[in-house]
Amino acid sequence: MVLEVKSLECGYESRPIITGINFALDNGEILSLLGPIGSGKSTLIKCILGTARRMRGCVCIDGKASTTLPHGEWAKLVAYVPQLLERPYMVKVIDMVVLGRLPYMGFRPRREDYEAAYEVLDRLGISYLANRFAHELSGGQYQLVHIARALLQRPRVLLLDEPVSTLDLKHQVVVMETIKRVAKEDGVSVVMAMHDVNLALKYSHKLLMLKGGRAVAYGLSPEVLSPFVIREVYDVNASMVWFNEGPRVII
Repeated sequence: MVLEVKSLECGYESRPIITGINFALDNGEILSLLGPIGSGKSTLIKCILGTARRMRGCVCIDGKASTTLPHGEWAKLVAYVPQLLERPYMVKVIDMVVLGRLPYMGFRPRREDYEAAYEVLDRLGISYLANRFAHELSGGQYQLVHIARALLQRPRVLLLDEPVSTLDLKHQVVVMETIKRVAKEDGVSVVMAMHDVNLALKYSHKLLMLKGGRAVAYGLSPEVLSPFVIREVYDVNASMVWFNEGPRVII
């Protein structure tokens, strides 16, 4: 397994936000965290990243526990794309992306760091944005730039916090297809917090349903979802309908 989370309890200061979380991901697998606001999705992502306090349990990548590795080594294994923040003014895309090399480079980026940055932009089909300023980009373009920066770390695990929540339908599909392709081609395990249940069903291998910081259901997508689980997690009545691509949730 690439990523294993065992009996995880995590929070801030002395207050646990999530408790008893267990899951495992292999090469190229995508896990979506689903649940209402305040259910612990972002906290779980930050705990894997190492920025929220872990109180109990273990996070392991390729069999190595986070507690046994220096922070700099863990940073090479885990990349993080946060919820979209305010865009920096007059900062070029290429200079944002090259920051993904921070765990590997010295005080200043080298020529090979910029070459690697151009390569990852080209791979994602956005090399034409390299010399644009970040504040000029659309929401979808800006999200792809952040994914490019994360991929430049060459991580084993990619963490995404609500990667499409602010995007229109077209750019939701573009970003999700990019995530799916990268996971498959690079063998990266992906954990992403999601609000859109149907997008999670379409693009995830596994689902982890959270409520009040605890796991309500976990397993293969779509088998884990049912009207009963949706009602328990979201407190709404829903139906499941089947299309050629698989099940969808109707409210």
